[in-house]
Amino acid sequence: MSIKTFFRHCVSIAVIIVCSLALILASKFVYPDWLFSALVSSIVSGTSTLAILYVVLCGQPFGKAVILAVDTWNKKISLAALVAFVLLLAHGVSFGLVHGVIKSLKTMQGFSVFSHSATIWLLLLASFFLTAFAAAFLNSFLVLLFLEIIARKKDPETEKAAMRRLITSEVSQ
Repeated sequence: MSIKTFFRHCVSIAVIIVCSLALILASKFVYPDWLFSALVSSIVSGTSTLAILYVVLCGQPFGKAVILAVDTWNKKISLAALVAFVLLLAHGVSFGLVHGVIKSLKTMQGFSVFSHSATIWLLLLASFFLTAFAAAFLNSFLVLLFLEIIARKKDPETEKAAMRRLITSEVSQ
């Protein structure tokens, strides 16, 4: 990949991210409920993820990538809905974890050995590595699913016609 193409992709991805953030923030100002925000941000993030995949893997410009991402919701809703569902699930898990940790810290009156315990920091580091590995693993499945869904299927009639031409041309020689 040339440097020019790389920077063009970077600019397109940055514009997609800024537009997504603007839509998510606008939805929070319109209706500040957590459930509504989680749903809208999951749908917007899923669509922007598809747009970024179109930019990076298919080499599409910003406008066409966004149109293709929205069109994916119309034609192949399974991929877009799967991405949005995973993000919505992550919202729910993080919401539950944060509220569970906050409640437990309030009942314990703080955790005095947190900053001085190497074991806790090593566990935190190990959990970060495990999370990064799981995210990379799931990302590879997302890319493979994306490529499988957008792959163009050949028309069976065209393939049969090509096979007939091949067979007849071999017989005539």
